[in-house]
Amino acid sequence: MRSVLLRKANEGMTQGTALNQVEMTAWAGLVNKAVGNAINGLSGMVGRQMKATALKVGQIPAKTVAHLIGGPEAIMVGVYLGFSGSATGHMVLAYHPQTALGFADMLMGMPPGSTQEMGDIEKSALQEMGNVMGGCS
Repeated sequence: MRSVLLRKANEGMTQGTALNQVEMTAWAGLVNKAVGNAINGLSGMVGRQMKATALKVGQIPAKTVAHLIGGPEAIMVGVYLGFSGSATGHMVLAYHPQTALGFADMLMGMPPGSTQEMGDIEKSALQEMGNVMGGCS
C-alpha cells in the first residue's frame, strides 16, 4: 500500500512547494494512524482481521499518480471521496478489477470468485467500504 500527498498537476518540485522533513514526518504519522483506523473499520465491516503492510508516504505531482497504478491506460475500479472539516482533501481507493471483485465477494459474504462483474450491488458494496474507510481515517 502506498500513500502519497499530491499537488496540482502544474506544480513542479520547486523549493517552497515540497514539504520539509518535519512536515513529512507529521503527515506520515497522520497517514499511518488514519490507515490503521480505516483497516480496523474495514475489518469490523467484513468480520475478518485485515492489515495494511508496506505503507510509504511521499509527495509527488498529481499528474504522476496514474503511473503508480499501472499507467494512464490501466483499467481500474475506484472509489472517490471528498472530505472537509478539520482537514479538507480527497481520498481515492483504486483497485485492479480482480481485486475489486474479490472485495465485493468478501463484503457480501460470498465465496471467493463468485462475483464476475461489477453490477449495482457490487458497486454499492465498494462505495460503502469507501465510506467506512473514509469515515475511520
